[in-house]
Amino acid sequence: TAQAKYGSASMFFRHGGTSFGIMSAFQDFTGVFTASDIVSASVWVMPTVLPAGQKVRLRLTYKNSGGTIVGSSTLIGTAQGTAFSQLVIQNDSVPAAAGTGTLRVGIELERDGSAGTGTAFFDAAGLWKAAAVPVAWISGRDVANHEDDAGQAHINWLDLRDLPGDVPAL
Repeated sequence: TAQAKYGSASMFFRHGGTSFGIMSAFQDFTGVFTASDIVSASVWVMPTVLPAGQKVRLRLTYKNSGGTIVGSSTLIGTAQGTAFSQLVIQNDSVPAAAGTGTLRVGIELERDGSAGTGTAFFDAAGLWKAAAVPVAWISGRDVANHEDDAGQAHINWLDLRDLPGDVPAL
């Protein structure tokens, strides 16, 4: 959609009707995290319409190598508005029972059967092997510095003054 916290698009969920239900999107990371690793996750969300009983959610789910859920952490948001706000889970320890299983990061829009249609935009979801969500980060595998000139073959710093930038990530 044209609504976005960063860039030019975000993920849009709309949940209508009168029944209970959850709309979700997720990504699994298998074999990347081990028991007792510390992880943090965040997502920016703008629930433009969120009737009573509906909520947005950021969820971390831990599974062992057999696929059995051995733990989870959830952060719920219920405020609606016209600006993005950040849902954050920080300093979360991967359960010992997870071993080298799977960590699932999910975003959700849930309704409890109340009338009304809920809508929410999700953007800039992230997962870090760290005790806290970083204040800033760079998306992409390589970064190009457009300030280089012929006399500076290898600059050991990154120019961030004109973010979001005019040179795309390589």
